[in-house]
Amino acid sequence: EAAKDALSLDSKFKNLAFAIKAGTGEAVRWQDIQARTEAVASQWKQHNSDVAQSFRDIYEESGNLEFTERAVGSVAKASLATGKDMGVFSELAGAAYEKFKIGAEDMDDALASIVSFGERGGLSIEEMASKLGMLGASAKVAGASGVEGLGRVLGMSQMADDSLGNMRQKITAVTGLLDELSDPTKAKNLGKALNVNLLDLKANGILIVARRRMRDDASLSQARLRAVLVGLSAGMLALCLAALT
Repeated sequence: EAAKDALSLDSKFKNLAFAIKAGTGEAVRWQDIQARTEAVASQWKQHNSDVAQSFRDIYEESGNLEFTERAVGSVAKASLATGKDMGVFSELAGAAYEKFKIGAEDMDDALASIVSFGERGGLSIEEMASKLGMLGASAKVAGASGVEGLGRVLGMSQMADDSLGNMRQKITAVTGLLDELSDPTKAKNLGKALNVNLLDLKANGILIVARRRMRDDASLSQARLRAVLVGLSAGMLALCLAALT
């Protein structure tokens, strides 16, 4: 049985090395991939086969071998710390890289932030994995990137008005707000109210500039903003005001 498992793992590494060469043109020794995964498995008390599968999943999502080689360690570490399957953290790492441009050097912090957010909001890691892709897609269009961008959009969900519903619904609302602020007409109206040009900015930049403008000018009241953002639903308006003030 052990010999059969070893042969199966060898086959996985060989197939992965072939996929990397086909995708990047870079020749990679399957033995090197095996050595890396075995080192990670030993360090973070994981099964070799689980690390190998995680390596493949992260690479297929990112297409970046260097990122994969480093990120798989963060995934194994998070799995050990939480007792959750490596697969769900591989999915989170892939989304963090693809949607938020988070590199391997920041992956520990990113995964920790996601786990903490889920625990505070009553969401499982599995639910966070399914939601992050949706949230990340809007954040990517909005220009929110890196650990800071991830923290910003998670923070918006955290501080959203309870009238929006539970945390799952709040996350959906945040994606809606980012999409709303990507509308040039909305950006123009908001910029007019704040007396600042927002047209050349993505949604994340709009929020940053608008918040700075409101801090600098005490006369910019919520009532004034409400008049500009009248097209938003009550819950969305509350979220936008919370994001700006």
